[in-house]
Amino acid sequence: MNVIPVMDVKEGRVVHARRGARDQYQSVRSDLCPGDDPIEVAQALLRYTGARQLYLADLDALQGKGLQTAVLARLRTALPDICLWVDAGIRRPDDLDALLACFAPSPQQLVAVLGSESLSSLEALRGCLARHPACALSLDHRHGQPIDPAACWSSPQDWPERVIAMNLDQVGAESGPDLGLIRQIRSHAPDAHVLGAGGIRDDADLNAAAQAGAHGWLVASALHQRRLPPAR
Repeated sequence: MNVIPVMDVKEGRVVHARRGARDQYQSVRSDLCPGDDPIEVAQALLRYTGARQLYLADLDALQGKGLQTAVLARLRTALPDICLWVDAGIRRPDDLDALLACFAPSPQQLVAVLGSESLSSLEALRGCLARHPACALSLDHRHGQPIDPAACWSSPQDWPERVIAMNLDQVGAESGPDLGLIRQIRSHAPDAHVLGAGGIRDDADLNAAAQAGAHGWLVASALHQRRLPPAR
C-alpha cells in the first residue's frame, strides 16, 4: 500500500483538516515536529514515511483566494526530488496553466489534482487532461452524495489513469476509511489506479483498503499521531 503524506496549507501555515470544514481548520499539532511551517512539516512527514510524493491541499486557492505561490516555490526548492500532488481548486484549463507555471521548467515534479468539487464542466476536465495528462482526478463526496457540478462521477470514460476517492466526511475524523467508495469507483473503472483519502487509523485500515482495491492512501492524522509505523 502506497502511503502519500498530506499537508493542508492555509495562509502559509499547515493546518489540521477535519471533515472538510475549511473555515474552522486550526494549526496542525504533530508528534513528528514542532510548529506548522510547511517546509518543516513536509520534511518530517517524508522522513517518517520514506515517501517520494507529498500531497498539498492549497486551501487559499480552494477558497478562491489565489495560489500560494511562495509556499510552492519554497517546497520545490527544499524538496527538489519530491513529486508534489497539488489540489489548488482548478476550475478550468487556465487555472491549471497558472499552477503549471509555478513548476516551470520541471512539470514532471507536479501531479495536478483536479477536484470534482471545483471543476466547472466536463469540457474543463478534458481540456486540463489534454494540457497535462499526468493530472489525477479527485472524486469528491460528502454526506453520502457526490460533490460534482461538472458531472465527473457519471463520466468514467473521461477519468484519467489516477483517481482519488475523497470522502470529506472521513478526513481527519479517525473513523475508518470509506471502503464502499473504493469499490464503487473500481466497479466503474476497473483499470484505474485508485487512491483513497481520509479515515485511516492504523495498519489494519490500510490492509482493509488494499483488500477493497485501493492502490494507495492519502494520510495525515495517523502519521502526525504516529499511529502508523515509520518507514524502515
